[in-house]
Amino acid sequence: MERILFLAAFPLLFSGCAESRMVPLVPCELVWEGDPIIRDAPKLADSDSYIYQMMAVLVCYGEDFEYKGGRLLISRKLAMDKELLANYDKKAGWISERLRVTDDPLVATTQPTKGP
Repeated sequence: MERILFLAAFPLLFSGCAESRMVPLVPCELVWEGDPIIRDAPKLADSDSYIYQMMAVLVCYGEDFEYKGGRLLISRKLAMDKELLANYDKKAGWISERLRVTDDPLVATTQPTKGP
């Protein structure tokens, strides 16, 4: 009887895991203060253009993300990899300098802002 209850309850124990694996993006940046330091830069997350640029980078690299309620959610695994997030942040900055991302970042249309 106990085995049956355990087997019936097992799926319920892990039903919330899918949702909890996505966490809000806390942007990171690489700063050179003698030595390279990766630090959180949460103010960037308030900018819609930064979020759109970061979404374009995440799409490009095949990362899982969700956009809900004006917040960008990324996988817990990616959120823990601060070095990779700082790299993605740099790429998002590169996008803002060289490409114009449309208002809908999920549409893969970018246009160069400068000539070749």
